[in-house]
Amino acid sequence: MAEVYEMPELAESVVEGEVLRWIKKEGERVERDEPFVEIMTEKVTVEVPAPHAGTLIKTLAAEGQVLPVGAPLAVFGEPGEDVEAALKSFVPHHGHGHGAPAAPAAPAEPAAPGLTPPPVQAVPVPPNVPTSLPSNGTTSTPQRVQREGRPLAAPAVRQYAREKGVDLALVAGSGPSGRIRRTDVDQFVSDRRGEAHPAEAAAASGALWRGPSDRLEPLKGLRRVIAQRMPQSKRTAAHTYNVDEADMTALVELRKRLKPMAQEQGVKLTYLPFIIKAAVAALKKFPYVNASIDDATHEIIVRSDYNISVAVDTEHGLTVPVIHNADARSVLDLAREVTRLAEAARANRLTPADVQHGTFTISNSGSVGGLFTLPVINLPEVAILGVHPIKQRAVVREGAVVAREMTYFSLSYDHRLVDGALAVRFLSELIRLLETPDFLLIAG
Repeated sequence: MAEVYEMPELAESVVEGEVLRWIKKEGERVERDEPFVEIMTEKVTVEVPAPHAGTLIKTLAAEGQVLPVGAPLAVFGEPGEDVEAALKSFVPHHGHGHGAPAAPAAPAEPAAPGLTPPPVQAVPVPPNVPTSLPSNGTTSTPQRVQREGRPLAAPAVRQYAREKGVDLALVAGSGPSGRIRRTDVDQFVSDRRGEAHPAEAAAASGALWRGPSDRLEPLKGLRRVIAQRMPQSKRTAAHTYNVDEADMTALVELRKRLKPMAQEQGVKLTYLPFIIKAAVAALKKFPYVNASIDDATHEIIVRSDYNISVAVDTEHGLTVPVIHNADARSVLDLAREVTRLAEAARANRLTPADVQHGTFTISNSGSVGGLFTLPVINLPEVAILGVHPIKQRAVVREGAVVAREMTYFSLSYDHRLVDGALAVRFLSELIRLLETPDFLLIAG
């Protein structure tokens, strides 16, 4: 009997995924655990294995289409089996609750001229939850949306609703399980005022001009994820910054001595493992920098784990794999893990475990150049360290001008939790450790 395969829940808290590529085509035979589709979420890109052997009878999403977790993705079975019957009897296991009836998905925002949006498939949504409120230009009192429990919404959306003076109990959600998105809040505000939806207004007015030789590309894949997460971080966290300089001469000399020994063990030794080691030691001294804010419960989560996220530049965009239990690793072990994660990220081979539960992020632009950057905080973390090029500069030491290996470190931090004095002390401690790096080799 034909069986419907749903969009899987590939990582914790992920609510949707984008179909990047169908590895198998309709009508092709698939063996059990053989990859048949490549899915990207906001955290990871995964080649999804087939649940069992059979024929991929029907694909239910186009490449580039985003589906919520639990939505029908593909139908497996044998040629000639009834696809419609399988879809009618389909009950999702993730994302929507059992027994939810099928209904059309909320309409997608208009695509830019010249781009053809992928077809929208029917996906299940909870009963009694309208996908939009009627826009009639009246000022009648909005009614509470019928739902069980508290409205589902990300912390950034809750904050945005508060800024707009919107009660989320009155807003219908178009996301998975009725989850409220920022666009739903905008829709509610515009309906209340009798205005057009912001996205529709922009499309109608042709606000963005296009030259005759311009090339149009769909915003998809990792770039789409980045475009969603960066503004969310800027809206949610109260970004503040601190920059300081460090004399890395001792570390440059230490690495030079250790590099041949590391190579004998097949390890590429960069400066990053030493910086990770120093960051962990500083985080232990200043634990609020290794924390998160839960906006939904109004709690501070002070992390007991030291999982260091490392930003990796790939041809698809920036991705942030995680070195787990960095406090228990030696400098050489950290170097091995940095290399493994960077290679996996560039080859699109990161697993869900490789991108989960980060507590503090390091963004290393030292190999690229520039003076310094002010990176965007990687939510739900509260700080991110910017690492920059080491350059020989003339500095004054004991009244004499000498050449030293100097660099800048920047700390972007969430001022809702991390005060300026704490940020300065954290960065000063990190720099102190790097300027006397021998301690890092014996630090536990």
